[in-house]
Parts: sequence; structure tokens; C-alpha cells
Amino acid sequence: MQIFIRRTLYAFLASAWIGTVAAQPTEEEDLTKIYDSDALTSIATGTQKPLHLAPAVASVISAKDIQNMGATTLDEALAMVPGVHVSVSPIKNLDSNYSIRGIGSGLDPQVLVTINGIPVRDTYTGARYTNFRLPVANISRIEVIRGPGSAVHGADAFAGVINVVTKSADEINGLQAGARAGSFNSDEGWLQYGGRVADWQLAFSTEWAKSDGDPNRKVGSDLATKLGAPSYATAYPLQTRYNNLNSRIGLSNERWDISLSSWLQRDGGTGAGVAQAIDPAGNDELASYQFDAAYRFPEKQQGWEMSSRFTHQHINDQNRYGIFPPGTVLPIGNDGNIGTTPNAACPVVPGLGKACLVSFPNGVWGNPGLIFNNDSLELNSLYAEKAGHLIRANIGASQQRMAANETKNFGPGTPAALVTGPSTIPGTLTDVTGTPNVFISDQKRNAWYLAMQDEWQFAPDWALTTGVRDDHYSDFGNTINPRMALVWATNYNLTSKLLYGSAFRAPAFTELYAKNNPVNLGNPQLKPEKINTLELAFDYRPSFAWQHLFNTYTYQAKDLIAFVPTGSVLVSQNVNAQDGYGFEYESKWKSSDTLQLGASFSWQHSKIQGTNTAVPDAPGRLLKATLLWKPQFDWSVYGSADRVMGRGRAAGDTRPNIVDYTLVNLTVRKRLSESVEFATSVRNLFNADAREPSNGTIPGDYPLPGRSIFAELSYHLGKL
Repeated sequence: MQIFIRRTLYAFLASAWIGTVAAQPTEEEDLTKIYDSDALTSIATGTQKPLHLAPAVASVISAKDIQNMGATTLDEALAMVPGVHVSVSPIKNLDSNYSIRGIGSGLDPQVLVTINGIPVRDTYTGARYTNFRLPVANISRIEVIRGPGSAVHGADAFAGVINVVTKSADEINGLQAGARAGSFNSDEGWLQYGGRVADWQLAFSTEWAKSDGDPNRKVGSDLATKLGAPSYATAYPLQTRYNNLNSRIGLSNERWDISLSSWLQRDGGTGAGVAQAIDPAGNDELASYQFDAAYRFPEKQQGWEMSSRFTHQHINDQNRYGIFPPGTVLPIGNDGNIGTTPNAACPVVPGLGKACLVSFPNGVWGNPGLIFNNDSLELNSLYAEKAGHLIRANIGASQQRMAANETKNFGPGTPAALVTGPSTIPGTLTDVTGTPNVFISDQKRNAWYLAMQDEWQFAPDWALTTGVRDDHYSDFGNTINPRMALVWATNYNLTSKLLYGSAFRAPAFTELYAKNNPVNLGNPQLKPEKINTLELAFDYRPSFAWQHLFNTYTYQAKDLIAFVPTGSVLVSQNVNAQDGYGFEYESKWKSSDTLQLGASFSWQHSKIQGTNTAVPDAPGRLLKATLLWKPQFDWSVYGSADRVMGRGRAAGDTRPNIVDYTLVNLTVRKRLSESVEFATSVRNLFNADAREPSNGTIPGDYPLPGRSIFAELSYHLGKL
């Protein structure tokens, strides 16, 4: 009987799903009854689909999963996704890096992160906001694609796509509140409400979190140490403090979805320091505000269901960097920058030519700031009048505007540019905003796109998804990215997928236009990075309780952007190409109503074309395991282990190989009543000395946080 039911359900959905218009409430309710809402995803096609039929290698993390694992941030929730390694950036304040299948870089712009389909991105770096740390109380689910997604999502969906879906009013369902406190002087709190106001559904959420960071994450030596200057490396840890407020209010009805959201960062730490010199006095402050309005047209237009969406984003990112500590003496060239352009009026400094040795008794300070205003408008349409076909067409346009400001006590436009011999530069800052001496000039980028997709159910157990997207950018031209996916319901308990996709990453403004920088300079002639990927995937479910997921892939990436030595500075160039292949295996077993087990193993080999050397820093192997035990209906115990292996150094880096590590986490949760829950979590249970790779300026790599303990109390009062 069980086999008959499963066979019937699979046959029904395989034959009927693509011939219907997705994302309608009644259809989603029907699918939820069969698959459970956790198994639905829209990230692969733009329309809701059961996960095993989605034309992509995808994972879904539900709110229930997040609660069970005791995750407090998006990073912690992603840590157990197969093939995804959550690392830290050696360039950008130790911000999170999501390395997927050996693809990644210091700024991590190759993975597109969206919230409700809207990119979380600043166009200066092409990556997420500085110190971006997303709490989880308002997350309904996290959808993850490993592989290219530009045919649907456009720019930067290169190595993968991570889409965060926030909770609806029905999911919040009344009043929710909670608080969490723990190690490193960490505190968090959240308040949510979901209900109705007249004919509208109202969803409100605000989440606050702050921490001083682990005081034991000391590196002992940094760039200041190497230069013989005073250093904070022995006295202060990596600066990982944060103070965030994340809020969202949404209104929705039959036709409209309107939301206003913000993400605010106060006094964010600078990680290892902007110059890899520990900086306890520097900080980052960022305010991001977003307005989003989507409208569904009431009637079909010649068989097409139409909707539109407008989004406005305003981001204000202000940084205060103590680049080197007080008392530092540095060689200064004739442009006022540190050790770059020679100065003929000064004596020879070994290794640098003629340069002036200048004292900074108050330290070297640079305070760059950026203000972004981004607008986008898109029109979406679905056509299902032709039997067996679901056709999706999208057209959109966007404008990205960036304005820079800067104060500093070194570089062009400051007294440091006028020195002709040994000098002393005080801590007085010069405002170079609006002058040619600012670190980047104001920029504007216009873009538009046209995308088409056809989901064709050409046989009861075969579906072919084809699509193409044409993106045009005002600063580098066109890029066209196709995709093709063949999904075969091979048997009642086996689904097979053959996938091909192309993707691109748009050059960031810093790579195109950075100037007056002592290290990195931009290049307006850059082309977008490109990748082609071929994948074969299987979803095998021998029983309702057991699932096996396996995929293998190969890819070729070209025109990868790197900063290449040119004279005394580094200039961005399209110089690298990368080939990679590997596989990912995941198994989930629900042995009983009280015990669930999971495990995954990922292996990848990626190399740099031309040199045939392995891509540095990326894990060659990832082994992950989870256990969820519910001894009673009001108790749960969740444990996880994450083993990171096989990371090599860059060519020419003579340090020993990066040490493998294992992180073990444990969460125990107890329901005290119908409305109150208590939980306690231990992260890095065995206090492992886990480290992520540095670029060598800090020789001992970056230590990850040690053991930490958190306690949580939450309250839920149903609809008022």
C-alpha cells in the first residue's frame, strides 16, 4: 500500500505540476499537504516547486530546522549545507565568505544572497554589506542553489544563490518575543507580530543583537609587527564585535505585497584591520533601508498572468579605520601614499627606492564612506494556456548610484603628499570628499534585462526546463546566459537530473574605478567573470524515512578578476581561469518519530588554468553529520559535527598546510508550556583550535571563536 501511494503521488505531480500556474495559495496548500512546506522552493525557476523536481541542485532549510539546530545567524544555519563552507574574508573585516565547490575570493561576490528575491549587495565590492550578520528569528526558510543561477537571478549568481524568505503574518501568528544571552558578552532580543488590519495581513519583526567578540582570538603578529612599528596584535584580539538591529514590516492582500525593512550596524569591528594590522579603535557603521512593492494584476492579459515589482534601497556605509597604530614610521612616496610612488627628494629606502620616512604619532587614519541609492523595476508574467508548458517572461531595469566621502591623514590631498624629507604627520584629518583625491569617484550604473523560460512536461515522467537571460550594463555591455535542465521521474522513488547553466559576475566598482589607493587600483576595461557548469544529480528515496541525494559536476570559469602587480601597485585584471569538478552526497534517515540522522560528504578538485595549480584555501573535502533526538514531545536534542579538510596554500606560500578541523555544536530545547520554550546551545563544544587561512601577513591564520554557551527563552502568544 505504501509503495502504491508513493507511486500515485509521484505520477500525479510529474504529469500535472508544470501544466498549472504556480505560486497560487490554493495550489501551495495542496502541495504542502503532500510534501510539507519545507520541501517547496522557488529559487530554481521563480515559481514554487517540490524540491526533488526543481531543475537545480538545491537545499531548503526551514524555520523548524533553524530552531532545532539553535542557529542564531544565517551563517550558522548554512554551515550544514553540503558543499558550502562558511569561512571568513581576509580582506573585508573578517566578514563571512561562502565558498561553494572551490569557488570564492576575498570579497566573496561570486555567491548571490537575496532576501525575498532582492539582492543584499553593495556595488562597491559586489558582495554583501560590511559586517553583514543576519539574525534568524524572522526567517521562514532558506533556499540554497549550488551552481549557476544567472539565467533566473542575473548578476553574481555565479557559484550559487542563497535566498532568505521572511515569515508571513500567518507564520508569526500573533505575538512572539524572545531573548538570548551568552559568551563574549553577547545579548540578543526579538519581537514579532503577525495578524490582520482590516483587509490586510500585517507582519512585523525587529531583532537586536550585540557582542564583544571572543577575547581569545589573538594572532600575536600582524603587518605592523612586520614593519617594526608598534602593534596591537599581542594585546588585542581580532575585532569581531557587533551591534545590529534588523527590522521589517510588511503588508499584503490579494493584490499587493508591500514591505519596509532596515538593517543597522553600530560600532562593528574591523576584523584583522583594513591593512592586516589589528585596529581596536576603528569601526564600521552602516544603515540600510529598503522599500519594496509588488502588485499582481487582477485579470489575465491574453492568457498571461502579470505582476510587477518596484524596489528602492538606500545604504549609508561609514568606516573609521586606524590603519596603523600611533607611533608608526612609514615610507611615504611623492603622492603621500604609503611606500608607493618614489619621491626623488628623499633618500633611498631599501626595497622601495627613494621615499621619505614619516612619523605618525597619532596613527595612520583613513575614513572612507559610501552612500548607495539603488532602484529596480520589473514586470513578470506567466503563461500556462498551452498544454504541458509553463512559460515565464521577465523584463526589468535598474539604476545603481554611489557617492563617496573620505577623510584621512595620508595620501593625495593631505600634508603627507607635500613631504620632501623626514617629517611628522599629526592626527588631523583632511576631508577630500568631492575632490580628485578621494578613493573613488562617484559612479552610476544602469542595467536592464530580458529573460524567458519554458518548463515543458513533454512526457508523464519527463520535464525539460530551458531558459535564457540577456543582461545589458552601461559600463561593460551585454552578457547572455542560457540554462537547460532535464528532470526524469525515473521511478516512483528516484528522480534524475541533467543540468547545464551559464552565469556571470559583474565587475564591482572598486575593481573598475578605485584610485588614490596605496595598494589596489581599478581598471575600467574589465569584463565580467563567466562560468559554464554541467551537473548530474539523483534523488533516491527507498522509503518514506530515508533519502539519498547525490550530484556530480564539472565547471569552467574564465575572465576571473584579480589584482595583479603593476609597478609598485596592484591593478585589477581579467587574468585567471579556473576548472573544477567534484561530487556531493547527502543522506537523511528518520529512524523513528524520536530520532533523525543526517550526513553529507563533499569532494572537489579545482585548479587554476595555465599553472595547473590547485585553487588555494578552498576545502577539498567537507564531512558533516547531524542528529536530532526527541525523547519526549516537549524535549529535543540536536548535535552537529562539521569536518573541514584538504585546504592548500597559494603558490609561493611556504607556510605549512592549513590544519584540518572539526567543530561540534549541541542544542537542547525544552517546551515549558504551550507558549514558552527554553533552550541552551554550546558552539565549538570541544574548544577546537580551528583556523581559517590568512594571506600570510598574519602568519598564523585567523582563529575561529572558541567554546561559547548561550541560553534562550522565547514566548509565543497566538492570534490576539
